[in-house]
Amino acid sequence: MRSLTEHDYSIEAEQGEEPDSSEFRTPNDIQDWMSNKARDYADVYDVEGTNPRGRFYVAKTIEYQSEAGLTQTGSAPGYHGGTWSLATCKKTMRGYGTVDRQFRSKTEDGVRRPKYPFFVAVFGTRDPDKYHTTPPEAQKHQNWLASVALVTAGFERMDEMADYISKNHSEAALLHRRTAASDSTPRARNRGDLHVDDDHSVMYPTEDHQHGPNKTNTSSHCGCSHQQSRNRNPLEHEDNQHSHIKMVSDPGDWIAWRHPTVAFEGGLEQGNRKLDGSYGSLISNLTSVQ
Repeated sequence: MRSLTEHDYSIEAEQGEEPDSSEFRTPNDIQDWMSNKARDYADVYDVEGTNPRGRFYVAKTIEYQSEAGLTQTGSAPGYHGGTWSLATCKKTMRGYGTVDRQFRSKTEDGVRRPKYPFFVAVFGTRDPDKYHTTPPEAQKHQNWLASVALVTAGFERMDEMADYISKNHSEAALLHRRTAASDSTPRARNRGDLHVDDDHSVMYPTEDHQHGPNKTNTSSHCGCSHQQSRNRNPLEHEDNQHSHIKMVSDPGDWIAWRHPTVAFEGGLEQGNRKLDGSYGSLISNLTSVQ
């Protein structure tokens, strides 16, 4: 069984002062929270409707660890410092011609706001090798809900995303994300999802950057191999390309769970599914973990 490393972290613990996930124990609780967030978003931003849009999927890098609960062992989604982000993984899902159509054109400061309340629900997965570490009541389920985020901002460029977080969010949100800053933490260099330096210039990821744990051949996994990184334009790196929307959820607009509480009944296949105007495709497939 793989042990926790210095780069792994409990996703629920990163919420800080955000909503207590223990309040959300049933599918109805989650739908009520999402409905309230959708109305709040519509009150603040110019929307084309309040019916929800979004995606939900399994993140193989989120697993249950007895020491920390539901734990992020990869780079995305990022939950650092009370800010949720999805910027390095699920590129096809975030690509042009799909999700980008749900966002408005960018403003002068580089922000693209969703046209509708847009949610991303992320499920962790049970690893058969760690089966015995799973809470007994959760062992009959394959995929547990790890987090639900209302996406409040989208970006085409890493530097625009970095500027937004720097201006609007906590110092900790940047500290563990920027992979090439002078004060980057070991977690940021290894698992961060913002490939920028101190000035927010876009950079090639550091040599030890990984999208997931124990990836020795990262060139085939995410293009981060240092053999490929020297003397190359940082925008050539797949993470930095403008062909997929980088997503952020502001503090207070996402929830996460420490322990398996709600599961996808029967298991969720790889890939992603859509929220397309109603909550039914997600909520109807959820069940409380007893």
